[in-house]
Amino acid sequence: MILLPLIFAAMSALAATEALNTFEKTFPRDNTFIYHNGKRLELMLRGYSKYTEPNERGFGEYFFYRLKDRPKLFTLNELRSDSFKFFPGTGSLCTKTLCYQIDQNNIAVLLLKENRPFKEKLTIQFLDSTLAPKSFLETDYVTDKAVRRVDGFAIRTWTESLDKDMGQVKIENEDYIYQEREFPKWVGYSSRGFEVLPQDTFVNFPWKRFFQDEADFLTAAGWNATDKKFTKSLLLVAVNHKVQKRCIYLTDVKQKYTGSEAWRCQTIKAE
Repeated sequence: MILLPLIFAAMSALAATEALNTFEKTFPRDNTFIYHNGKRLELMLRGYSKYTEPNERGFGEYFFYRLKDRPKLFTLNELRSDSFKFFPGTGSLCTKTLCYQIDQNNIAVLLLKENRPFKEKLTIQFLDSTLAPKSFLETDYVTDKAVRRVDGFAIRTWTESLDKDMGQVKIENEDYIYQEREFPKWVGYSSRGFEVLPQDTFVNFPWKRFFQDEADFLTAAGWNATDKKFTKSLLLVAVNHKVQKRCIYLTDVKQKYTGSEAWRCQTIKAE
């Protein structure tokens, strides 16, 4: 019975030694402090190289955490091929990255994974109520904004594309130049997991003035309440500066546009 605790103690000592060795061979990128239940944890992000390019600033492959001034490795360090940075922001839990309490046993520390040439992808390091690291979750959600919700948090996300459509279309006998734009949707995270938030998406939609109300928007965007997704999230924005009008159109597939589609137009001066 005594042998098992000794084995665990030896393994812990070995892990601590390896952590310190790795810590000494890496270089600082950024750090943040996390406060909860009277405890303070320092989360440190470190990288391989001493110097970085300007667009790599803040990114690193290794995460360490320190309680009582003793650095210790997160399991995140198994993912050395990827680099991460903190999700900029402050709150009651974290000083330099966004953190949200999901429930009594889970705190979500928000990180961003490098995703060039697109925006970074959301990554989450979960901590328990004692600030000990738990699971690490990588997602496919590109994002640049997160907000607190009663049961967790929500992020703004969209589908990135390198081949955005653009061209000319004649609407009401006038020539317009159109471009494909991102369709920004809001996705919430709680103890139930991720889910698309249709109301939040409408409230924060940059072109919501083109719709009568939320119901009109959801119909135009093809909201499927069963599958909880937007089926018409290909957004086109057309402009004619001569007649001072801007039009938008939501569809589910790229096509040759004739102007007979259900374009919604408003005068630019009215904006």
